[in-house]
Amino acid sequence: MYYFASDILVEYVRSKIIQKEARKMRITVTDSEFEDYIEKNIGSKRLSPVVKELILSEILADKIARSLYREANIKEGQITAYYYLNLRDFKRPSQVLLERYMAENLETANEVYYRLSRGQPIRGLKGVKEGQPMWYSIQTLPYLVKKELGNFQIGAVTKPIQVGDGYVIFRLADKRGSGIIPLEEAKPLVMERLLREKRQEVLKKWFQEVSKQYSLEFYFGQR
Repeated sequence: MYYFASDILVEYVRSKIIQKEARKMRITVTDSEFEDYIEKNIGSKRLSPVVKELILSEILADKIARSLYREANIKEGQITAYYYLNLRDFKRPSQVLLERYMAENLETANEVYYRLSRGQPIRGLKGVKEGQPMWYSIQTLPYLVKKELGNFQIGAVTKPIQVGDGYVIFRLADKRGSGIIPLEEAKPLVMERLLREKRQEVLKKWFQEVSKQYSLEFYFGQR
């Protein structure tokens, strides 16, 4: 507990420096940005004032890093070089493209299943919402979905699966085997990783420089 407390203190001081420097740079965080971050990354809103301070600083630090190193700084040659140097990181497992249909009740869900199984359109069917088709790794699919899709033939349809108060039906629209993601397809992912790494480097150097403006000394006793 003692070492944990000391780490928190150091992080808290670091957060205060980041907040002060962010004000100098006129970088701010809106209430909606803060709430969105909590919802996506934390979940619980029952947070202590200290934790909120640390979270605020993390958001500010990310904004500072983005201002210091922009996407335009990444050149095409860097993307290509990073891709081939880290080729193993750009493998993908066998995947299936699933269409998702949500129905309000079992009767409607059965009608959706009936039509999809026979290749009939469901347009105009009340009480049905169609989700965006998404690629899923076969290995990570829930057992029930795998069982319903059988041997993963294109066009296969699951029977209605109850989810909460409604039902969901999946249709297999496409599939692809495992292998290395082609460079052109991987570029957005490579760019994202490169930016994240470069921004972390730049932010670290930036903080080391601004910290020189502050006189910081920590004394932690020993037990």
